[in-house]
Order: sequence, then structure tokens, then C-alpha cells
Amino acid sequence: MPAGTSQRKKKTNMPKTTKATSVKRGSVKSAGRKNTKTASEKSTPPKAPGGQEGVRERIVSAALTLFAKSGFDGTTITQIGREAGVVSPLIYYYFSDKDELWRAAAEYAISDWANIMRQSQKELIDADPVTVLKVQVRRYVYFVARHRKFGRLVNNEAGAGVERLKWLIKHHVQPIQKASDSLFELAVAQGLMRPVNMSFMTQFVVGGVSYFMSSPLLLKEVYGIDPHDEKTIDAFADFIIEIIFGPLLTEKGRGVK
Repeated sequence: MPAGTSQRKKKTNMPKTTKATSVKRGSVKSAGRKNTKTASEKSTPPKAPGGQEGVRERIVSAALTLFAKSGFDGTTITQIGREAGVVSPLIYYYFSDKDELWRAAAEYAISDWANIMRQSQKELIDADPVTVLKVQVRRYVYFVARHRKFGRLVNNEAGAGVERLKWLIKHHVQPIQKASDSLFELAVAQGLMRPVNMSFMTQFVVGGVSYFMSSPLLLKEVYGIDPHDEKTIDAFADFIIEIIFGPLLTEKGRGVK
């Protein structure tokens, strides 16, 4: 359940709690669905030879598609160039090698999640930590549902690209996760939630959501549902939130609306 980045954490990951913001369930659901399609923050690329612009974004987007489909080793620079509609030598105008391009593709995808979490904390700056966590969990479900390429890209590296995965965790996942953990710790400190092993909780949520969203054929054939349908996504988010907060909220926490 990643939250904001480590830089943002110092300022916003500990919501003000002098007064709890009253948020109705419908409002939390609405907030949870809001801003889940934020475009990735990307620096303006240099102008390519021949006056082409927007080439870097096309290359990164194409790389994300192919790395997600075939993995790092199964993808070539030539294939990426073909997918992006550029000659492959032009890719080296922007990236020194395929490894740098993989990192750019991973950043391109995960930056949306960081942006969504930062926006959540801005919107809910005066809310209690339980409310913030519920909104973030819902937005995480929507993020995974709408950014399935990122999930496949990470899964492809789990058994092969250890160093690339370590880099992604260190520079992007870990800062986000630490900020989220701090919200749980704050909720516990305020007597709103019971203590929980965060490593178990994180894997439960990340693994459960990822598997659900990556199993459309299984879910359609066995249960007749589409995990990518808007109503299904929302219902699944409700389910995850209930599973997490149902047993962990204290009496005081249950009184927070």
C-alpha cells in the first residue's frame, strides 16, 4: 500500500490529527476513485535530430509494453524501435543502453502511483490516518487495475533481473512503502488500529490485488466476472478494505467515520 515519496513523507505522511475529519463512506469511495488516471510526470525530452518531438515518450511507452510482455532478456532495442515507430539507433540518442531504458520505463509507470499518493495526502491533509489509508488502498486497487503493464514488468524481473528489481525497490518502492507504514503506525499510536506485521499486510494486499487483476481468464471462466470492469474493481476494493480494517480497527477506530 504505497503512499507518497520519501521527500513528501516528512511533510504529509503524518496527517494532522487534532481533529478527525468526518468523511462519509460514499465520500471515501469517491475519493478513492479520484485521480487514479494521473499522467506520469516526465521531463521534457531533448529535441531529436530531424526536429522530432515526443519521441522519448513513445520509446519509453513502447519499452514498457514490450518489457511487460516479453521481459528484459526477451526484448531487443530493434523491437522497441519498431513498436515506437522510430529507427533503433535513435533510441541511443536518449538512452545509453537497454538497462537505462528499462529503468525509464519502470519510472514512467510507478511515477503515476507516487503522484496519486501525493495527491491523496494533499486532499486529506486534515483527515485521520484510517481515512487516509482507506482512500489509498482503494486508489491502489484502481492503480493496479489500470496499470497492468507495470505489474507484469515487475513480475518478469522477479526471477531474472535481480539487480534491476533491487534498484526499483530502493529508489521507488521502499520510500513509498515507508510512508504508508508510517500511517499505520500513526493509526496504532492514536488507538485507532491494532498493531500488525506490516510485511505480512503488505504482501497480502499487493499479492492479492495483483493476482486478482492479472487473472481475467480464470475469473471469467470460473466466476463469470471481468476484474477490469469498473463495478468489479470498486467491489473488490470494498472487499480488500473490509478484510484489512474489519478486524484491525479498535472501538475508537470504528467510531471514525
